Amino acid sequence: MTIDQRTLDVYAALIDDYVEKIAIRRAGPSPELDRFVRALPEGTGAVLDWGAGMGQSASLLEGLGVRVEATDASREMADVARELGITVRIEPFEALEPGERFRGIWSHISLCHAPRDAISGLVALAHSVLVPGGIFYMTSKAGSGEGRDTLGRFFSYWEIADLDRITSKTGLEKMFASEYHDTGFTGQTDRCVIHMSRKPDA
Repeated sequence: MTIDQRTLDVYAALIDDYVEKIAIRRAGPSPELDRFVRALPEGTGAVLDWGAGMGQSASLLEGLGVRVEATDASREMADVARELGITVRIEPFEALEPGERFRGIWSHISLCHAPRDAISGLVALAHSVLVPGGIFYMTSKAGSGEGRDTLGRFFSYWEIADLDRITSKTGLEKMFASEYHDTGFTGQTDRCVIHMSRKPDA
């Protein structure tokens, strides 16, 4: 099970503050989201926002004409997303049913809430639900090991080389990776990594 109840409790208790500090700041266009959309294979299949939080990315994707399915483990986050017109299915990452159907998976600072020993299996699950040519996009806080932030939220930390190894092992082909710095909910500026890979054509 990848759900960390303490992390969910933090989001539940602080959801109003989170909306005020994060949603407004991240409401604008995203160059990385544009990069992801440009890389998607042609077709009408949906994109999965895996760990959608309050639904900002899902809303932006829909605004770009992309059909979106969204999941998140936090009921409070899903309630906020509903106000944006986004339906978020409340479930842990591993509840995703296998079967090729998604043109892409967008996972922005969400899979890193799962333990390190769960990530390889989750990336393999991602591979299994992507159509050939489908795109897997993941961002994470950078580093090694795992632990809690000052609010008590659980994170596992990853470097690009780690994600290179894990995605390659599942059969995904690396397309792009980089680092950036982001000031999150705690007010602390964190080093983060972006990793985008592709499921080979059949």
